[in-house]
This record gives sequence, C-alpha cells and structure tokens, in this order.
Amino acid sequence: MRAVLQEGEPLDVLLLPGLGFDTSGNRLGRGGGYYDKALERLAQRAQGLGREPPLLVGLAYSCQVVPEVPVDEHDKKVDVLVTANGVLTFKSEASGR
Repeated sequence: MRAVLQEGEPLDVLLLPGLGFDTSGNRLGRGGGYYDKALERLAQRAQGLGREPPLLVGLAYSCQVVPEVPVDEHDKKVDVLVTANGVLTFKSEASGR
C-alpha cells in the first residue's frame, strides 16, 4: 500500500469504529447509515477499477463484542474484528489479505 493515495485510487484497508459488534461481523453504528453509504461507494469505485473492495477492519474493546446486534438489510459487515483479546475473521478471503 502506498503512503499517499492518488485521486480516485481505491483503498486496500479501512478501519471502522462502532458502538458494538457481534460475533458474526455485524457493526452497530449510530443509526444514520453514513458508513454503509460510504462503503458502498468505495466498493463500487474499486469494482470499476477491477480491484477488490477494501478490507473492512472493525476496532473494538472486548466489552463491545456481544452475541448479536440489530441489523438492517443495508448494513455492511466487517471482514475482520480486532480486540485486545484477539482477531476474529469473518470472510475466508480476509485471512489471505
């Protein structure tokens, strides 16, 4: 990954905050759908350039990981969740990236 991104160049990795995450990779945000809309645009841009969408990495405290969070059909899951207790990988492609 380059230190400076060129205009229109797709991202390789995106770090995502969240209020909570579940053990299936779902992310609980603040309810506005802002991240989901931005993630969709990034995925479309990558696809248009023949690239993979960015790897979505959630960062959380261990206490923010719960069995289930509420989700809507438009919500995007993270590929990987990193906590102090370890790393959870939700997509098999994520382990190779």
